[in-house]
Amino acid sequence: MNRSTTAADLDASFTLDAAVLVQRKAVSARRLYTLQIPIVRAVGFAVLCGIAAVQDLRGDALFPQPELLWLVLGNLSYAALAALLLRLGHGRSGRVDLSLLLFHLDLLVWLVNLHHLEQGSLFFAYFLLMRVVDQVGVGFRRALYFSHLVTAAYLGYSVWMSFYDPAQSFWLDRLGIATTMYLLGLYLAVTGLVTERLRNRTRQAVRTARALVESLAQKANALEAQAAELEHARHQAEQASFAKSQFLAVTSHELRTPMNGILGASELLMASPLTPMQQRYVQVAHRSATAMLALIDDVLDLSRIEAGKLTLNLTSVDLRALATEAVDLVAVTSRDKPITLSCELAPQLPPRVLADPPRLRQMLVNLLHNAVKFTDRGSVRLEVSILEDTQSALRLRFSVIDTGIGIADDKIDSIFGAFTQVDGSSTRRHGGSGLGLAIVKELVDLMGGQVHVESRLGAGSRFWIDLQFEKVAEPATNPEPAPPTMATCRYRSSSPKTTSSTRWWSKKC
Repeated sequence: MNRSTTAADLDASFTLDAAVLVQRKAVSARRLYTLQIPIVRAVGFAVLCGIAAVQDLRGDALFPQPELLWLVLGNLSYAALAALLLRLGHGRSGRVDLSLLLFHLDLLVWLVNLHHLEQGSLFFAYFLLMRVVDQVGVGFRRALYFSHLVTAAYLGYSVWMSFYDPAQSFWLDRLGIATTMYLLGLYLAVTGLVTERLRNRTRQAVRTARALVESLAQKANALEAQAAELEHARHQAEQASFAKSQFLAVTSHELRTPMNGILGASELLMASPLTPMQQRYVQVAHRSATAMLALIDDVLDLSRIEAGKLTLNLTSVDLRALATEAVDLVAVTSRDKPITLSCELAPQLPPRVLADPPRLRQMLVNLLHNAVKFTDRGSVRLEVSILEDTQSALRLRFSVIDTGIGIADDKIDSIFGAFTQVDGSSTRRHGGSGLGLAIVKELVDLMGGQVHVESRLGAGSRFWIDLQFEKVAEPATNPEPAPPTMATCRYRSSSPKTTSSTRWWSKKC
């Protein structure tokens, strides 16, 4: 603490710091014993001198008597000597309490003043109770001790007066005063007991508060240490995640080259003359390699997203053509299942919008593929509807609705996690890595959209994506694209009416 800090500054603020409290207590004690007590003692003796002067100068006396002068000089000299002794002896007197010693000497000086004052009235003896009043703030025992001491000193003074001046003994009056003085002293001591209890409670409250503050400080330090450990662990986890993403990206990229070689070789073998059994073997190898390449692509995309290296390349795209193309791509995987795959587009859909065609197609294919995978029979439908339409932009909703196995309520929140599927058995029964929906969620977030799901166990599911697009003016020479067809698929219009507001394309397997 700065040396320029005064005692008033110390008392101006509340603190529970033990070191600060000890320092403040030392400063307060020094101020009490070297300044406040000497001033109070000097004021007390000055009051006695004033009372003596008023009593002696009343009547015809115009000048103070020598006895009064000696009394005033003695009082002031004793007060000055006591103040000097307290100031010089504070902190150097060892176990001797100079203040308590001077309180005892004060009684003797007060008795000398009483001998002069009681010539006018014996009731000046009650001034001796001022010493009891001084000790009330200290505590019950000190006040009780001085109440007995004051009464004993007055009785001793009365005995002395009976020998020194028998004519002024007045024993009956003095005994009455001593009895009253003793009772008043006891009463004052009891008030000191109340004060002492309040002070003890205050001290106990301060000690409790200090213990609480120390406990909170320890807990705060522990929390800070724990926070530092968590921050260190988080940093390590981020580094590990980044290293994992880098490893997956590099490994996935390196695996694509041999997988493409396997696919090319299997396609060449399928085009060559083979026995039926050899043809089946080659087809199994080709399908397995295709599934492996799709998994590698998913891992590569997910690692790019986690590493923050996946960016969008916005170009003009025909949403009608892109949606039907996504359905065509998924139709190949659904050819072995008795399901109907269809696409429904809003009639007010603009010819072209600004988007990233590969990533938008990837999201739709992943949703459709996921729906086909978990639908054993029934239908899978892609719907594109308009939520908001302005002059320069529009908000679209892409919905994929299936009649598959559905999702339990307690599993819906976890399906968008990487390598997560509906239950443990679905990986064995339906296959897949669980990356499709995770990639969809990451791509939707990257495009600033939202993805939602509604499902009921055994009654199918509905996934939908809300995305914002900017409109692009269609070139005058660009004719309306025809619905895509596939050589291996047969399409038919499920809505023969020419006035229909929507266009349907279906594939029956």
